[in-house]
Amino acid sequence: MNTYQPATPYSDSIIRLDCPSCGMRMNLFGIEAGKPGHELHTFVCPRCEDIETAVAKAP
Repeated sequence: MNTYQPATPYSDSIIRLDCPSCGMRMNLFGIEAGKPGHELHTFVCPRCEDIETAVAKAP
């Protein structure tokens, strides 16, 4: 598993999800543009590699 630098200067303020499969804190994997004023945050679990996405307001 690779470790990456934060995706944006605001990555520390992004609330990380707990993995629904194993309960471990998930890592932010990527941020994509969504609907105007929103972003799609993708998280991956370092333990079981489960992937979750969440929609958030853009900074």
